[in-house]
Amino acid sequence: MFTATEILENYKCPSTLRHYYLQLRENLLDQWSGSNSVAEERCWELAALALHADENGNDLLSFRAERYFPLWVVNIHGLDFVRRNMPAVREDLRTCSTNDAVMEYCQQASRPPFALNCHLYGLRRHKMDTFDNAIIGIRP
Repeated sequence: MFTATEILENYKCPSTLRHYYLQLRENLLDQWSGSNSVAEERCWELAALALHADENGNDLLSFRAERYFPLWVVNIHGLDFVRRNMPAVREDLRTCSTNDAVMEYCQQASRPPFALNCHLYGLRRHKMDTFDNAIIGIRP
């Protein structure tokens, strides 16, 4: 089994690392869509890293919370609260480069519990079932 750090060391090409980062961002919105799936603090940490990695830090007017947070976080606090507090959350990242933010995001998103570098598949007992009876996760 590989750890997230060992996997990231294989991504020497910046373009490949960027695509891996974008896939993890997409997985966050999909896999952490329920409030019981992950701690809210982890969502804020990853949102701050993603915002810094996307170089949108100086333009909070065009900040779209639904691209960085699972909707349940925005629904709990409201859009104004999220927009008002993002600069404070990003304060620690001022000296961090964009590349470092991408690497840190990938490392944080790939760590357990609820690692985002896992592909989830729903299993159904019968083809006509409308809900998954079990979920299986496959990760590197």
